[in-house]
Amino acid sequence: MPFRHLRNSVRGAFISDRVSGKTQSQRARTYNTPINPAGFTAFVDPQGIVVPTSVVRVGPGAPGSTETLIFTSTQPITVPSPISMEYLIVAGGGASGSESYPWGGGGGGAGGYRTGTTSVASGTHTVTVGAGGPGTPGAASNRKGSNSSFNSIVSAGGGGGGGGAGGSGGGSGNNGSSTSPGAGNSPPVSPSQGNPGFASNSGPGDGGGGGGAGNGGPGTQVNGGAGLQSPLSPASYGSPAGYFAGGGGSGGGTPSNPGSGGAGGGGQGGPGPDLSAGEANTGGGGGQPLKNGGSGIVILKYNT
Repeated sequence: MPFRHLRNSVRGAFISDRVSGKTQSQRARTYNTPINPAGFTAFVDPQGIVVPTSVVRVGPGAPGSTETLIFTSTQPITVPSPISMEYLIVAGGGASGSESYPWGGGGGGAGGYRTGTTSVASGTHTVTVGAGGPGTPGAASNRKGSNSSFNSIVSAGGGGGGGGAGGSGGGSGNNGSSTSPGAGNSPPVSPSQGNPGFASNSGPGDGGGGGGAGNGGPGTQVNGGAGLQSPLSPASYGSPAGYFAGGGGSGGGTPSNPGSGGAGGGGQGGPGPDLSAGEANTGGGGGQPLKNGGSGIVILKYNT
């Protein structure tokens, strides 16, 4: 069944309630009960907002309270009437690079981090959650994360390690000489969605760390930049709790000096057994070498 038909069915249910004399509190008792027309399973809240059951819902759901929706993949949302929503939109993190010089790859940049309040018109909207960049060889642009978006607000995917630009920039690579880091907040928005990566040194080793989110921090000579903590996030999301969009660590130049990932799901740089990709649904950058960036996340909060 097309989503607009589902929306009409939901509206019809509320009209029927009015005709039958059900009160708002009586309607609220059926909140979070799945409706399943033609195989499409969805939830409806007291506002008549409809989302698929794969979207995580946090909140009491009663009229006069708040509801938080957590999107970990791209999904539709249907809004029956205009409403104001708080949002956190984090893009996919960039993958790390791998230079020919030993342990000289740059960390992946974090996905763009944007938060605020937006007025949402009635209708069906797509909430897009960006994938993390793939850890593939070649140009840094091949390792860029994918954008996340909602209601015309776009967070840019993190830049790939090796100097890629993005929401936050990837750390520069090092093939025996200094290279330029990736720019952050690209394309530019205000407030800034991310920071640049760090430039590698001109000597052996040390690829730069990937940039972290917003006003979190740029990458350092080795480590990924820190991400930010969101008050919209439940403690079960982010890494550590509530933190998103950390930059990936670089190779560090020597086996004894791997770069750490930034708070917010940034991957550990190598070499060594602990090197890692950016964490899923954090927008964290991948740790060197050639580790995937973490997928993004979108969180919406509104009054019911």
